[in-house]
Amino acid sequence: MDVRKLVIFITNIKEIDNAHLDIAVSLKNLYNLVSSGSDLDEQITVVRNCILKHFSIEDKSMALINYPYIEEHRQGHKLVLNTIDNITNYNEPIITILKESDVIAIYEVVLIHTEYHDNKFLEFTKIIY
Repeated sequence: MDVRKLVIFITNIKEIDNAHLDIAVSLKNLYNLVSSGSDLDEQITVVRNCILKHFSIEDKSMALINYPYIEEHRQGHKLVLNTIDNITNYNEPIITILKESDVIAIYEVVLIHTEYHDNKFLEFTKIIY
């Protein structure tokens, strides 16, 4: 799975850029585990935690500058998390079985969020700075 699109999205906000890299690496690792047939639950938690950390950093950054589209961006965060939880059955006490296409679907929803919401936030920061 090629995660370069997520890694090359640069905001010039170090914490956010580092979080994008962490998400990309965690998704690539999850993809590799799916391919090898390994236990996935721990890596799914790693992916989810990387994304939650990223969202927290974004939320603080947006609040700091009174970003006018913060609620829309937060809704995007909820959509990403709901998608991940639905695909992985995250809140279910069962062994998670994923296909490679499931990990690609998670990556794509993260990428769509990044390309739309993070780009919109980045453009706003260019206006105010």
